[in-house]
Amino acid sequence: MVSKARGREFDFLKNGSLCYYGQTVLHFACMTGKANIVEYLIDNNADVNEVTELTGNNVLHLLAQAKGMETQTFKRIFQLLKTRDPAMLQQKNNKMDDEKHPGDMTPFELGVFEQNANILEGIKQILWDFDKTVQYLVPLNELDPLLRSNQDDKLSLIELAVKNNDKDILSHPVIDTILKWKWKMYAQYIFLGRFLVTFFLVAVVYTPVISLQPSNYDQRRGYGNFTDGWEVFRLIWELLAVFGALILLFWTAFNDAVIKSWKVLNELNRWEYINRWAFSLFILSIPLTRVLGQIPGVNETAMLNAENVLFTFGAIAGWIYLLDFAKGSEHIGPLIVVVWKIVTRDLLQWLWIFIPVCMGFASGFFLQMQDVPIETSSVKDWDQFIGAAVWTVRFLFGQAAYDDFRAAKMPWFTYTMFIIYGFIAVILLVNVLIGKVVDTFTNVNADSERVWRVELGALIMSIDMHLSSKAKQRYRENFGLTSMAAGREGIRYFQFTEHCVKFRNGESTVMEVLVKRDLKDDGSVDERVWKAKELENWHDFRAGFFEILKRVMWGESLIGLADDKRKW
Repeated sequence: MVSKARGREFDFLKNGSLCYYGQTVLHFACMTGKANIVEYLIDNNADVNEVTELTGNNVLHLLAQAKGMETQTFKRIFQLLKTRDPAMLQQKNNKMDDEKHPGDMTPFELGVFEQNANILEGIKQILWDFDKTVQYLVPLNELDPLLRSNQDDKLSLIELAVKNNDKDILSHPVIDTILKWKWKMYAQYIFLGRFLVTFFLVAVVYTPVISLQPSNYDQRRGYGNFTDGWEVFRLIWELLAVFGALILLFWTAFNDAVIKSWKVLNELNRWEYINRWAFSLFILSIPLTRVLGQIPGVNETAMLNAENVLFTFGAIAGWIYLLDFAKGSEHIGPLIVVVWKIVTRDLLQWLWIFIPVCMGFASGFFLQMQDVPIETSSVKDWDQFIGAAVWTVRFLFGQAAYDDFRAAKMPWFTYTMFIIYGFIAVILLVNVLIGKVVDTFTNVNADSERVWRVELGALIMSIDMHLSSKAKQRYRENFGLTSMAAGREGIRYFQFTEHCVKFRNGESTVMEVLVKRDLKDDGSVDERVWKAKELENWHDFRAGFFEILKRVMWGESLIGLADDKRKW
């Protein structure tokens, strides 16, 4: 039972897809899901601590990489190995200079990295199991960033799943419950507070500032010598906009939280930072143009045009940034993902085909139409190549003038080009783009709930990264149960109880979660038990919104709102 695979087919360096080099029979049995063989080998004293020679993976590392295995089989094998030697759970594999085969990871970390949702079944610590009811503990310290004991740069398991956009792991009942609890306990209030501040800055301050701008540059700079009440109001609102932009910019300066967020969050969530920075910088650039406009000899018209451009881009960036807050909504969040994928993937792929086709035909139209007198054509730009290219694009929008080609140098040739271009661009390529858009929407919409879980997970991780040390400590104290067992001090848990209930349409699992246990002054125990449906997000989102709005209207402080125990 100690023989190892030595054939060249299992050479890890030459065949990276085969990671069996140097592995024992026990390794093979685990990787292929042969639970009975695993049990037989363990009962006959097989060495469960044997590691692969190159990667240093123990048998639990290998099992964490075995994706596609039936969940019950995975649970049985994992439990057999964990019972034999629990120390394997904390063993780390070798460090390798290969992103596909990372080292310095525990089996749990490697399983999440490999996007194997079964690994979360192995993290459960079964308390008791009777008939169709099971109760188990889930240690939170490795899973959640707030509870990680080490202070190194390694990501928690939830952060790693967010980085990988892992819908399976983030939708797993264990991770889903943790995220819902964090959302209910504090994240929704921080999120809604940010939304109200941003909405005030974009919709109540910046947009009215644009509507109050005079068309004359001197009037913009002079503020009517402060004799007009509206001009004074404009000045105050402009100062508010600049002050708000400074807060947004310095709040998201390149500190440790932003740098870590940039590493963890996906491309879509990174754009939240880019939009925020762009919005702030556009606003702060406007006072600079007015200062430059005071310099003698500076073209005031150019300064006015530059200021209008900055106002425009600032408005676009601000409203798009406000749109980022839709990620907190289960219904609108997936639509943001649809739009993002269409713009960054489908449209770009389509442009790679359309642009060469467009430029090729635009060259032909330019050569045929460059000498056509302006007064005989509805198109005034045929004498310039850029103008011909622009009009070739405008053909897509039904703005082609077929009769203009009668004056071309070779009318029949130009007609032929127009017909061929119309078929390729208008009929073929436009319908290809429509098909890609429909396909993207269908795929995302069919998996909308899990897509939203990824966005919600990224949102909560971003909030965690920006919490102060004091806030993190406050939330840790109310996060999960503690155990005073030997070697488990400081570890926090959620206690899950699953019931398999029969209904007319089949069986369903009803879950209860013990999230907090307090000792009262009289010695009795106060337990907070939540059913899974009580941790749903949208109702809490709406309740939190009105709670914050009520406090703002009545001038009450928002400080401590997330600590109000009546809310969680």
